[in-house]
Amino acid sequence: MADPTKDTESPAFTMGMLGFSVSDLAVRLEMDEAELYAAFRERKGEIYQQYMQGRLAGREAVRKTVMESALKSSSPMLLKMTEYYQRSEKENMNIWED
Repeated sequence: MADPTKDTESPAFTMGMLGFSVSDLAVRLEMDEAELYAAFRERKGEIYQQYMQGRLAGREAVRKTVMESALKSSSPMLLKMTEYYQRSEKENMNIWED
């Protein structure tokens, strides 16, 4: 298992966490966009891993904030958490199917 604290200061991690596009990342890293897209399509490479760890860290932070608001009886945030759970259940269905 990868160390979750590794590379959290990398541009790829930070840009992923802040929701920047892969195209923006290519510009920031001064990389050929087509080459970066190819690496992302294959879901391989250090930059891909850093970017995706950042995206997940950003999503986690947002959902945590939404959950905290939902637990304080915020109706809009309760609806948002329900949407998150429904989306997650749908995405995970293939794990339990034979």
